[in-house]
Amino acid sequence: MSKTEADGYQDLKQRTTTSILWSVLRVLWSTGATFVIFVCLARILGPSDFGLFALAALFLDVSRIFASAGLGDAIIRQHVLEEEMADTAFWANFGLSTIVATIVIIAAPFYAQMIHNTNVTHILQALALTLPISSLAGIHGARLTREYKHKLFAIQAAIASIVSGISGITAALMGLGVWSLVVQAWVGAVLGVIMAWVASRWVPKVRFSPSMLRQIASFSFSTTFNQLLWLLMGRVGDILISRTYGQAEVGRYRIAWRMYELIGQLALAPIGSVSMLTFSKLQHEPEKLKAAYYRMISIVGLLVLPLLLGYAALAEEIIKVIFSEQWAGTGKISQVLALMIVPFVFNYISPGMLAAVNKPGAITKVAALQLALTILFTWLALPWGLVGIAAAYALRSYLTLPYQQYQLKRFVDIPVLTALSKPLVPLLVALVMAAVVWSLRQVLFGIYDNALFVVITGCFIGAVIYVSGILIFGRSLVAPIITQAQPILNRILKRKPV
Repeated sequence: MSKTEADGYQDLKQRTTTSILWSVLRVLWSTGATFVIFVCLARILGPSDFGLFALAALFLDVSRIFASAGLGDAIIRQHVLEEEMADTAFWANFGLSTIVATIVIIAAPFYAQMIHNTNVTHILQALALTLPISSLAGIHGARLTREYKHKLFAIQAAIASIVSGISGITAALMGLGVWSLVVQAWVGAVLGVIMAWVASRWVPKVRFSPSMLRQIASFSFSTTFNQLLWLLMGRVGDILISRTYGQAEVGRYRIAWRMYELIGQLALAPIGSVSMLTFSKLQHEPEKLKAAYYRMISIVGLLVLPLLLGYAALAEEIIKVIFSEQWAGTGKISQVLALMIVPFVFNYISPGMLAAVNKPGAITKVAALQLALTILFTWLALPWGLVGIAAAYALRSYLTLPYQQYQLKRFVDIPVLTALSKPLVPLLVALVMAAVVWSLRQVLFGIYDNALFVVITGCFIGAVIYVSGILIFGRSLVAPIITQAQPILNRILKRKPV
């Protein structure tokens, strides 16, 4: 490796670490604000309203995938971005979003009949109008990601999450019920566009090149199809639950899932938002690409495993303290979902690796298998209620994990066992931590019969056990991260390195 290449690789590592840290700050803030807002709305509204909105959001999210058509990801992936291509992608995104929004408005009554819930019609039609609005920020966000400008994302997310959240809470307090969630979505969409345009300062030209669109059409089509499969894999159960148990039970199941999504955003979103771009930059350097993948998996394991398993150990008490008694039973669903912790980690990173090396077909095969088994297992588990459905989903995740990792071995030469070994130490330490915390719950209740006391004390004990265990058994995992992060943290804190 020449000195120039070595310097370039070190610069990429530094930029990746910087972007991850800024993404961490952005996600910490946006997730924290989102969580507070989420809790306030959940306490005011209840399971039925959340279930109804979740059913509308499911159809909207499917529609959004078709509207965006993977164009943002295609722009991120370009080695050298031509301005005419960016302009073409912008107008294609806006045009598709407008068409899709029109289709959603027309199709809403038929979707309502399919899920046996006519109340969803007008909610869905109102949400559909946010699609063309949000599309105005899609390519701007992709350009910011290409330029590693995650600091601007942090500011954008902070403003949008606070203002939209306050709008939703105000509407809920005024008695608007489920429509308060629609208000929140609308305000968030409008603010997202304003913030993206201010942050990017890019103004698309009025031009459209069919030849440019054809260049990215193949990747965009594959990305769209894969995103659709991944979304349905996590949400198809909502339809079956709605038809069998009603919208209130959909709300409970969504809350259990939402808690895991929030924790995942806290620990994984900063890395996930940077990983695909980093992998794409290294797609022609196999050894560096594998090293980057191993590094990402190690970081993900260190962060997400203790959070998810720690939450599972105290899920019932946390739900009771935060969401009130009307959400009783949700904690048990969360504890069962915690069983899929290992596939959860790999599902967040591995598809990005396959996309970076231009193997969307492999992603499609994995996602299609996962979706098919999800539908089958969920249908079989319906008689056992929400806990049974959660257990079926966890079982499916383990059955399909080997096939996903086989695709990585096939196309990137990442050995399955080597990849699985990377988060092993954090997993074992986190399992011990969760087991100790869970077993001490009754002891803590005996000391002071208060759920909040048990949660706070349990979190403290868990943190001490996990940090101590990692410092003893996982020092080799932590040291490189600290070394890379220290100069950046010094700059962020405006402090000279010692």
